Amino acid sequence: GGSPGDASKGLLADVARWTEKGLDLHFDSDSPQSDMPVGAFKFIPHTRVATLLECVRECWFNTQCLAFAHDPESGECWPKTQAHPMAYKPKIAAAHVDQSIRSKKKPDEWLALWGAPAAKSTGNSTG
Repeated sequence: GGSPGDASKGLLADVARWTEKGLDLHFDSDSPQSDMPVGAFKFIPHTRVATLLECVRECWFNTQCLAFAHDPESGECWPKTQAHPMAYKPKIAAAHVDQSIRSKKKPDEWLALWGAPAAKSTGNSTG
């Protein structure tokens, strides 16, 4: 199995920090079955085309999502409503969500850890 490149290692560290290790990202892996209907997506377009980071974010902030697979060649993100055992699949990145960790914070609290990628900071705070 090939090891992820430096960019991937950086992303792994970021994702671990942003989700407090509640999202377990694997390379050369697939989480099969249980594809979420596109109507349930919260962030990514219905074409499924998204970066790996956008795919991570979709799954983490969409409570219906318990796993995902991302294909870097097609750029497609496949959020899943069930987390099935991982299968080996070259080049695919996949993850499972740990709901016990995700449920510890509200979505806006998680967003704060992410540096609020969804909205530009205007400097105003409504503490």
